[in-house]
Amino acid sequence: MAEKLFPYRSVLFFLLYGIYILFLEDHITQLTRQANVEKITAPSMGYVLFLLQCIELPALWVKWKALKYRIAEKRFHFTGMILVWALHSVLSILLLHAAMNFFGINIPTKSKSDSTAMYWYFLIVIKELIILFPMLPISLQRGAKKPVAISVEFTADLVLLIYTCISYSVIWKADAQFSSSGTTGLFHGLTLTVLFVLLYVPMAFTEIVENLAYRKKRSAQIKLAFSIIFPVVCMHIDRLA
Repeated sequence: MAEKLFPYRSVLFFLLYGIYILFLEDHITQLTRQANVEKITAPSMGYVLFLLQCIELPALWVKWKALKYRIAEKRFHFTGMILVWALHSVLSILLLHAAMNFFGINIPTKSKSDSTAMYWYFLIVIKELIILFPMLPISLQRGAKKPVAISVEFTADLVLLIYTCISYSVIWKADAQFSSSGTTGLFHGLTLTVLFVLLYVPMAFTEIVENLAYRKKRSAQIKLAFSIIFPVVCMHIDRLA
């Protein structure tokens, strides 16, 4: 079963992501809004975000190892890779900030008890530097000697999918601007589309990059278009519902 689904894993990734956006994000969104606005703590959600930050790192390393084996002969613009990494770093810091809110830690304060939050920011910076290494040209050029087991890559895909879904609720949907953005209009819709793409592409980049590498193939073009269009459409349906 896994072998049959393997060629369509990117399609499955974004299909499940769209389903989450349309039907499953409400509970986490409400918890985040309560933590941000009403200052209601939810430590269990804070632990979930910390756990996701920790397990995203090995999941990304697995995905990059698998990708380097399959697309070793392809080359990517280093500037684009750095931009994606920089956006991912910002989003990781925003997720850490959200975790602190769930624990009731007020980042702007200078109290001694809350100053420990800065150590967590330092660890996030270290994590992002480790994530950067597989994306460097010297690392991509080395490739990988053997493929990653399908079951292992699917597990990494699942971790990254959960991370991407949680990011939608915590960073995007819980934002006050989004909650009041039921308005329509071409400019408003285009602005939200651009901002949304800046959110989810860095989180789902490993699922997009392989289709991007083989974009001259018709199948890769279809998958790439689906990976961009479907989540955007689901986001707009969600905001207008």
